[in-house]
This record gives sequence, C-alpha cells and structure tokens, in this order.
Amino acid sequence: MIETNVIYTARAEGKEEGFKDGIQKGIEKGIQKGIQKGIEKGKIEGAKTKAIIIAKNLLKNNVDIEIIIQSTGLTQTEIEDLQK
Repeated sequence: MIETNVIYTARAEGKEEGFKDGIQKGIEKGIQKGIQKGIEKGKIEGAKTKAIIIAKNLLKNNVDIEIIIQSTGLTQTEIEDLQK
C-alpha cells in the first residue's frame, strides 16, 4: 500500500514538473517569436520610412515620379500623397 502511494505521488510530481516545464518552454518560445516578429516589423517600417525620405528629397529636386517609383518602390499614390 505504501509503495503504491509512493509510486502514485512520484508520478503525480513528475507530471506536474513536466507540465510546469512545458509551460515555461512554451512561454519562452512565444516570447522569442514575438521578439522576432517585432524585429521584422521594425525592419519593414524602417525601410518604408527610408523610401519616403528618399522620395521627398527626389521630389524637392523635381525628379520625375516614374523615376521615384522605380528608385523607392513606393506607389504613385504614396508619392502623390507626399506632394500634398
């Protein structure tokens, strides 16, 4: 009877420890994914900001919109919005 209780208790403790470990690993993985997504989003936003700055400078120098589109990857609408 005592051996059965010891085995049952050991199994329960092992399951609980495994469960806690699994949760911790899941949290860590989620945090890493969140950080990675944030970095990627930041890079995209940074590239977009740089393209806008370049487009504004080109517009100031009266560069043709088609050349600005090719140079920056911005759409015609985005460039026209910068002129407003």
